[in-house]
Amino acid sequence: MKVAVFGDSFAHTEPWNEDRAWYSLLNGPDVSITNFAHTGSSVWYSYDLFQKNHHLYDRCIFLVTNWGRFYTPQLQQPFWPGINQIEDTLKNSNLSHNDRNVLTSMFNWIVFGRNEAQEVSLQELMVKDIITIRSDSLVIPCFDYSMSRVKDWSNCSMFDIHTIDMLHYGIEYQNSRGMWQRKPLRPGGRELRACHMNDKNNSIFANKIKEWLKTEKFSMKKEDFVTAIEPVEYYFELGS
Repeated sequence: MKVAVFGDSFAHTEPWNEDRAWYSLLNGPDVSITNFAHTGSSVWYSYDLFQKNHHLYDRCIFLVTNWGRFYTPQLQQPFWPGINQIEDTLKNSNLSHNDRNVLTSMFNWIVFGRNEAQEVSLQELMVKDIITIRSDSLVIPCFDYSMSRVKDWSNCSMFDIHTIDMLHYGIEYQNSRGMWQRKPLRPGGRELRACHMNDKNNSIFANKIKEWLKTEKFSMKKEDFVTAIEPVEYYFELGS
């Protein structure tokens, strides 16, 4: 069976980490995975690849990221998850003149010109089209609001699985004012989890996909997933 995967970092990890990722765990004598996902990518980027390639595969798995992401193929770094990444990059004094112009235009459009309701509607239309084109696709939200008005869902997103580890290790926490904060990685540090999930949860998620490939039945609840048993350093290169 030939299976295509589309999505963002919940469906894509670094090459050195790939053997631990859920989509790699699916590969076997009866299943061949082609992964079109890319870290930081937008729904439109995945939707465009889906339109061009879905007919070549027996099944498609589409992880729906949040709206408001940007794909700018004219830049060396084409994927921009949001305004924070753009703002941080604009602080780089070595940024080329062209890249600075493009990113400044994007930043100003987000702040002064973006119609959020329009972007949400466009995202929902793309997801509806995916389901219409390939009703046999497995479409999974990456965040709670990724499919808010598209179809019924079990109220569990990929982000919910990610959060199990973040809370367990205290990487995300509430400060004295009740505001959520995140411990920073050290300079140049990496998140070492594959697809933002601990190893066991990558395996659990892969087994759920395997069951769907066999039976076309899929369910996903937060209580199906587990807390990591490894020390925090196994998954996160934190700052001091």
